[in-house]
Amino acid sequence: YIDFNCGAGSNANCDSSNFNWKFVGNSNNLYYNGGGSNQNSAINTTGGNNSFNLNVQAPNASQNLQVTGDYNTFNVTQLGGGVSGHSVGLNLIGSNNSFTVSQTGTADQVVNVKAITNNASYTIKQSN
Repeated sequence: YIDFNCGAGSNANCDSSNFNWKFVGNSNNLYYNGGGSNQNSAINTTGGNNSFNLNVQAPNASQNLQVTGDYNTFNVTQLGGGVSGHSVGLNLIGSNNSFTVSQTGTADQVVNVKAITNNASYTIKQSN
């Protein structure tokens, strides 16, 4: 279980941060709460029954997820404006996975999903 916080709000000292997470195995949990502009993270996981919650409250955030396994749950929330907007990339192989993304801001928001899967659930909400 990882509970990771880096900054709070758009005035945080975590600007231009890059985080790389790698999980192998089952039943891993990540809670990532970020603040500060231009925060980027990459998750690479192989295994099942994992839970990942990413909450970034800052402009220009980017999350890239590489997932192989079954019964994984991902919740990505990215709030705040910025020149470039937010982006999420998901490359998924496995069954019975759940993916929810919510992005807000005045610039374009991007979600790119590539999946080889059965019984997956996707919820995508974008607004300005």
